[in-house]
Amino acid sequence: AKPSHPELLDWLAGWFVENGWSIKKLNRLILTSEAYRRSTQHPDLAKVRTIDPDGALLASFRPRRLSAEEVRDSMLAASGELHQRVGGPGFRAEINWEVAFQARLAMGKVLKPWEPDAKKADRHRRSLYAMRVRNLGHPVMEVLNRPPTELSCDKRDETTVVTQAFSLFHGEFSNARAVALADQVAKAVPDSVEKQVREVYSRVLARGPRDEELRVAVLHVEEMRRHHQAHPPEPRELPTEVTLSNVIEKTGEPAFTTFQLDGLRNYERDLQPWQVDAGTRALAELCLVLLNSSEFLHVY
Repeated sequence: AKPSHPELLDWLAGWFVENGWSIKKLNRLILTSEAYRRSTQHPDLAKVRTIDPDGALLASFRPRRLSAEEVRDSMLAASGELHQRVGGPGFRAEINWEVAFQARLAMGKVLKPWEPDAKKADRHRRSLYAMRVRNLGHPVMEVLNRPPTELSCDKRDETTVVTQAFSLFHGEFSNARAVALADQVAKAVPDSVEKQVREVYSRVLARGPRDEELRVAVLHVEEMRRHHQAHPPEPRELPTEVTLSNVIEKTGEPAFTTFQLDGLRNYERDLQPWQVDAGTRALAELCLVLLNSSEFLHVY
């Protein structure tokens, strides 16, 4: 299709040349413009949808889902765990342990299992600095359409599939962020479930809960507290040794290789459910719901 705003493109091109061909200045000009900063809420949405159903005329902002890296970084920021250190070498991110301990082959040999960085301050850096391994993807970011390393990608896909909900609701990463956030809020506001709910909303959605949201959230946290008091979690330790199986190519016979996971001997684990009380675990249930909400996962 032809450009919807050809005069604007011509003007931007001239402005770009006059300002020293600076892409940084051009980005700043666009991102601080009135058009770019418009709200999704137009005073006459019905008219806009009739005249411009595809949103090409930029009368209002079109909501978009956060990219895979943005989802990870935003969850870490909401839980207060995001490490802001800039530059330096990449880090080895924590992924689902079932995936980390799967057998990977290279040139017929079994590779050593994936070991994330031992220190939380290193693992919780921005996704921009995460190491990429060709045959080992990050399960959460892969399902959220982060492009693979072996192919060139000019534009990301934006799919909506069931596995995304499974990863964000049941994945170890998002649950760890929910527990960390709940622990911080419980320590900051220890005396009232209602105040804790308000604080969680403020940290995750940058607003207070509406009356009905507050009522439902308080009831949910109280119900979950009773559930967690009756069903305490059992501690689970990380292994320091794993044995992976393989099949010998020429004979078809099974082969087993044992690896020592030295990096996990002094591993700083994220806060685990069995390390907090039932009230904090109950509050973490609410945190997990809000971290999975459309309002959190989209830019409006």
